[in-house]
Amino acid sequence: MAKTILKKTESKVAVKLHGAAMGETVSLNVDCLASTEALTVGGTPTVNIVSMHWAGAADAVITITRNSVVIATLNGSAPGELIFADTDFTESVENTSNIVVSSTGGPAQLWLLLRKVSGYSSKIETAQFSVYDDTTAVGS
Repeated sequence: MAKTILKKTESKVAVKLHGAAMGETVSLNVDCLASTEALTVGGTPTVNIVSMHWAGAADAVITITRNSVVIATLNGSAPGELIFADTDFTESVENTSNIVVSSTGGPAQLWLLLRKVSGYSSKIETAQFSVYDDTTAVGS
């Protein structure tokens, strides 16, 4: 089992989870926090799932949960994709909770595209501080 952050910006995060008997957590406070961001003081990180792509062995079953609520159960024998960006909504159930991915059966792969909704602040404040901005601290 393994978790790889494929891309992380101030608005989106792409994550790959793969292996047999997965038991990984995508942390909103750590995995989704870009190096140019800080958690908003008094805010709550909120992240929606924009898309899911999966594949795996015929007996693989991937389960995605947030705050003990099952968000999706995906069958490895039927590789597929759910792309919410093409619809009028994203998967926002329990979107203030970490994403827990587990699997049973053979090896499986899951790719998630996540969109940050709120709870993150940029460290870069060029409109206010220009070239004198200290990107290591918010509001400097």
